Amino acid sequence: MIKKAPYIFLVGVVAIGAFFAVAKFKPCLAQEKTCSSSTKTFSSEENVPIINYSPEAVQTALDAQKRPVLFFQASWCSTCYLIEKNFQEHAEEIPSDVVMFRVNMDTNKELNATYNVVAPDEFVQINAQKDEISHWKSSEQAVKELLRHLK
Repeated sequence: MIKKAPYIFLVGVVAIGAFFAVAKFKPCLAQEKTCSSSTKTFSSEENVPIINYSPEAVQTALDAQKRPVLFFQASWCSTCYLIEKNFQEHAEEIPSDVVMFRVNMDTNKELNATYNVVAPDEFVQINAQKDEISHWKSSEQAVKELLRHLK
């Protein structure tokens, strides 16, 4: 008689592996949006101050007396998609002097190390000297968390 437990375990392992394979190659399962790795996530009529990170863009924001917030994310991060969706839905609540920068943590390893970022969906607010002044991990309630952690 064949024992069922090893087969059930094997099926479970295969199912979990398949889930992670799909998540890696198809991270954004929602049909109405593209992944966060795209150049522009929000449509032009939405006033959400979030742009792709570059040192020059951060300096421009600092020169304009804005409060830069780095949003560390990855193309495979489904929570990052939900965070951006929350920003879209609650854009009017974000202070106008806040500029958010989408940082691809897969390609910006040095920046990850600088601010001790270990996972996507982490936020770091920086000051004029580019020192960290606030650091938090976010969730689907991103705007509320942003407002709570801003300095």
